[in-house]
Amino acid sequence: MTNIPYYDGSPPPLITDISPALLRACTAFPPEAADQLGRAVSEARSADLGSSKMAASTRETANEEFSAGCKAEQGCGRYGSIKSDNDHLNSAQLRTTQHPSLIFPQAQHICMVMADGLGYNMIASRWGHVKFLRAMLQPCVSTENAYVHTCLPSSTACAIPALTTGCLPAQTGMLGYETKPGIDMPVVNLLQFRQRNHREYPAKSFYRKPTLFDVAINSGRRAVAVGPHKFRASGMSYVSLHGAEIVTEKRLMNRCEKGVEALRAGADISYIYWDGIDHAGHNYGWQSYEWLCELEAFDAAMDWLASHLPPRTLLLVVADHGMVDVDLSQQTSICDYPTLVQDVADIAGEPRALHVHLHHDVGDGEDVMNERIELAARRWQDLLGERALVIPRMQAQAFYGKVEDPQIYLPDLTVFSLDKASIVDKRIHSPKACGLKGMHGSVTEDELLIPVGVLLT
Repeated sequence: MTNIPYYDGSPPPLITDISPALLRACTAFPPEAADQLGRAVSEARSADLGSSKMAASTRETANEEFSAGCKAEQGCGRYGSIKSDNDHLNSAQLRTTQHPSLIFPQAQHICMVMADGLGYNMIASRWGHVKFLRAMLQPCVSTENAYVHTCLPSSTACAIPALTTGCLPAQTGMLGYETKPGIDMPVVNLLQFRQRNHREYPAKSFYRKPTLFDVAINSGRRAVAVGPHKFRASGMSYVSLHGAEIVTEKRLMNRCEKGVEALRAGADISYIYWDGIDHAGHNYGWQSYEWLCELEAFDAAMDWLASHLPPRTLLLVVADHGMVDVDLSQQTSICDYPTLVQDVADIAGEPRALHVHLHHDVGDGEDVMNERIELAARRWQDLLGERALVIPRMQAQAFYGKVEDPQIYLPDLTVFSLDKASIVDKRIHSPKACGLKGMHGSVTEDELLIPVGVLLT
């Protein structure tokens, strides 16, 4: 498989490094405010905002060492040696190592723009169409800080909480587009927080980690998030934007205007979400004319935004994931194969990162269940071959991150599609979902690498 990255040296930072780095760079916050991210909600609320020599030192040197990884910290998981050699696919995993953190220039305000679905490789293949983004990103290319890795699965429901909390999916519990919160629990859509019977599911049960915006409130500051009306009171916003004042606008330029107004009215953080690029990629493919038009419009909007932000504002353009234009001739429908549906109780996730949940018998002990999971993993891997990477639950923390809360329930199998393949269950996936031209969620470079464009006004 040509699209799976192999790193000889240290891989790039993770999406979870971004928010702590922003807090350390912004003079509106005490240097140690970033320490609240990654804690449990109750711990962060009672956090003592005392002095932190390490964080203060990091801030003092930030402008000199902008885009350099000079502060080593213990990470909760890093992508390890993911080789293109098929013999090594099953060893693809996160690694827990010392890793240089991101360092941004010192600023008084933060304006973070989330471009849903805009992978770094997608931008790099269209440099000639993005004059402004090219200027933001290309100066960093030589230091490999123009991009970071998103989390796994490389999906919006996982990545935006990872961005705003600084925690991987195994810590937030936001494990995929759809997830099963427990053995006897229903499958829940985490963008809508609805079950398949359309009943709402309580978002409060997924609010485990404080967000960047919670830290703003705890520090006596103000944060505003601008996005679509459908997410105003959604469970996804409750988990990933908790603490922010929500403002809704339909058009991209209107959202940029609201973001600027918020900062000029005294907000310290402005977060702007745009999903037009993602929609075009899903519906037409990211190599389509329609997608390119969305990219050019976004580039022009970022140019306008940068010129209207208050002085000393750190503008950060980031994404949640990239995308792959799939080949529907390589799509596997599991209901066509008795070997795949054998012993399966539920399917969740999405076509590029499928969650498989087996039947759990009351009398089965852990050893018996693990053996059944291993047998199922072999069945799936043998049938799918090079189209997929099948991860049993016993190895899943190497991909999702370390589970801290025993109530977080990882799937028995996670099936990552490779190359241009996808895996669906036509009993539950709609024809529209099966027919999407662009998909994401898996371990390929085109899905994992996301841009980190930085500009100080």
